[in-house]
Amino acid sequence: FKWLVQYHDPYRPDRDVMHEWFFRSGLDHLVWIVGMITAFFHPNVDSFFVKIDAMPAQKQHTIKGLIVAGIAVIMYIYYQTVFALPKKEYNALHPFTSFIPITCYIIIRNVFRTLRRWHMHLFEWCGKITLETYIG
Repeated sequence: FKWLVQYHDPYRPDRDVMHEWFFRSGLDHLVWIVGMITAFFHPNVDSFFVKIDAMPAQKQHTIKGLIVAGIAVIMYIYYQTVFALPKKEYNALHPFTSFIPITCYIIIRNVFRTLRRWHMHLFEWCGKITLETYIG
Protein backbone atom coordinates (compact mmCIF):
# COMPACT_ATOMS: atom_id res chain seq x y z
CA PHE A 1 0.00 0.00 0.00
CA LYS A 2 2.98 2.28 -0.22
CA TRP A 3 1.65 3.72 -3.48
CA LEU A 4 -1.50 4.80 -1.61
CA VAL A 5 0.00 6.43 1.48
CA GLN A 6 3.31 7.82 0.24
CA TYR A 7 3.76 11.57 0.17
CA HIS A 8 6.35 13.46 -1.86
CA ASP A 9 7.04 16.62 0.12
CA PRO A 10 8.02 19.33 -2.37
CA TYR A 11 9.67 21.34 0.42
CA ARG A 12 11.79 18.39 1.58
CA PRO A 13 12.50 16.21 -1.46
CA ASP A 14 15.26 14.34 0.41
CA ARG A 15 12.76 13.05 3.03
CA ASP A 16 11.52 9.46 2.81
CA VAL A 17 8.13 9.28 1.06
CA MET A 18 6.75 7.23 3.99
CA HIS A 19 7.84 9.74 6.67
CA GLU A 20 4.52 11.59 6.77
CA TRP A 21 2.54 8.34 6.99
CA PHE A 22 4.57 7.08 9.95
CA PHE A 23 4.47 10.49 11.62
CA ARG A 24 0.68 10.92 11.33
CA SER A 25 -0.22 7.34 12.15
CA GLY A 26 2.10 7.41 15.15
CA LEU A 27 0.60 10.55 16.66
CA ASP A 28 -2.81 9.04 17.41
CA HIS A 29 -2.08 5.36 17.61
CA LEU A 30 -3.39 4.97 21.19
CA VAL A 31 -6.40 7.30 21.30
CA TRP A 32 -8.72 4.68 19.78
CA ILE A 33 -8.48 2.75 23.06
CA VAL A 34 -9.93 5.73 24.93
CA GLY A 35 -12.63 5.96 22.26
CA MET A 36 -13.60 2.34 22.87
CA ILE A 37 -13.65 2.86 26.65
CA THR A 38 -15.75 6.01 26.20
CA ALA A 39 -18.23 4.13 24.02
CA PHE A 40 -18.41 1.32 26.59
CA PHE A 41 -19.17 3.68 29.48
CA HIS A 42 -21.42 6.04 27.51
CA PRO A 43 -24.74 4.50 28.67
CA ASN A 44 -23.70 4.80 32.34
CA VAL A 45 -22.45 8.35 31.96
CA ASP A 46 -25.55 9.33 30.00
CA SER A 47 -27.84 7.98 32.73
CA PHE A 48 -25.74 9.86 35.32
CA PHE A 49 -26.32 13.14 33.46
CA VAL A 50 -30.03 12.36 33.07
CA LYS A 51 -30.22 11.90 36.87
CA ILE A 52 -28.49 15.25 37.34
CA ASP A 53 -31.00 16.88 34.98
CA ALA A 54 -33.84 15.53 37.15
CA MET A 55 -32.46 17.17 40.31
CA PRO A 56 -33.67 20.51 41.67
CA ALA A 57 -32.18 23.45 39.75
CA GLN A 58 -29.79 24.63 42.47
CA LYS A 59 -28.30 21.17 43.07
CA GLN A 60 -28.16 20.55 39.30
CA HIS A 61 -26.28 23.80 38.65
CA THR A 62 -23.90 23.15 41.54
CA ILE A 63 -22.95 19.68 40.27
CA LYS A 64 -22.63 20.85 36.67
CA GLY A 65 -20.57 23.83 37.82
CA LEU A 66 -18.22 21.54 39.75
CA ILE A 67 -17.84 19.28 36.72
CA VAL A 68 -17.09 22.22 34.42
CA ALA A 69 -14.66 23.71 36.97
CA GLY A 70 -12.89 20.34 37.30
CA ILE A 71 -12.58 20.08 33.52
CA ALA A 72 -11.24 23.64 33.37
CA VAL A 73 -8.56 22.77 35.95
CA ILE A 74 -7.60 19.62 34.05
CA MET A 75 -7.37 21.53 30.77
CA TYR A 76 -5.30 24.26 32.38
CA ILE A 77 -2.86 21.69 33.76
CA TYR A 78 -2.78 19.92 30.37
CA TYR A 79 -2.07 23.21 28.61
CA GLN A 80 0.70 24.19 31.02
CA THR A 81 2.43 20.81 31.19
CA VAL A 82 1.88 19.29 27.74
CA PHE A 83 0.36 21.56 25.10
CA ALA A 84 2.79 24.45 25.65
CA LEU A 85 5.85 22.24 25.13
CA PRO A 86 8.10 22.74 22.10
CA LYS A 87 6.89 20.85 19.01
CA LYS A 88 9.22 17.85 19.19
CA GLU A 89 8.66 17.32 22.91
CA TYR A 90 4.90 17.70 22.44
CA ASN A 91 4.88 15.21 19.54
CA ALA A 92 6.66 12.66 21.74
CA LEU A 93 3.96 12.97 24.43
CA HIS A 94 0.95 13.37 22.12
CA PRO A 95 0.13 9.64 21.69
CA PHE A 96 -0.09 9.28 25.46
CA THR A 97 -1.93 12.53 26.26
CA SER A 98 -4.18 13.30 23.27
CA PHE A 99 -7.11 11.64 25.04
CA ILE A 100 -7.17 14.38 27.71
CA PRO A 101 -8.64 17.26 25.65
CA ILE A 102 -10.85 14.84 23.72
CA THR A 103 -12.30 13.36 26.92
CA CYS A 104 -12.74 16.82 28.43
CA TYR A 105 -14.66 17.92 25.33
CA ILE A 106 -16.89 14.84 25.53
CA ILE A 107 -17.67 15.47 29.19
CA ILE A 108 -18.36 19.19 28.69
CA ARG A 109 -20.58 18.41 25.71
CA ASN A 110 -22.59 15.90 27.74
CA VAL A 111 -22.99 18.05 30.85
CA PHE A 112 -25.65 20.14 29.11
CA ARG A 113 -28.89 18.50 27.98
CA THR A 114 -29.23 20.71 24.88
CA LEU A 115 -25.81 19.69 23.57
CA ARG A 116 -26.53 16.02 24.28
CA ARG A 117 -29.56 16.10 21.99
CA TRP A 118 -27.75 17.39 18.90
CA HIS A 119 -24.94 16.03 16.80
CA MET A 120 -23.61 16.40 13.30
CA HIS A 121 -24.36 13.36 11.16
CA LEU A 122 -21.19 14.00 9.16
CA PHE A 123 -19.05 13.61 12.30
CA GLU A 124 -21.01 10.50 13.30
CA TRP A 125 -20.39 8.94 9.90
CA CYS A 126 -16.70 9.97 9.83
CA GLY A 127 -16.23 8.62 13.34
CA LYS A 128 -17.61 5.23 12.36
CA ILE A 129 -15.46 5.07 9.25
CA THR A 130 -12.22 6.21 10.89
CA LEU A 131 -12.61 3.93 13.91
CA GLU A 132 -13.38 0.90 11.75
CA THR A 133 -10.50 1.74 9.44
CA TYR A 134 -8.05 2.33 12.28
CA ILE A 135 -8.92 -0.85 14.17
CA GLY A 136 -8.99 -2.87 10.95
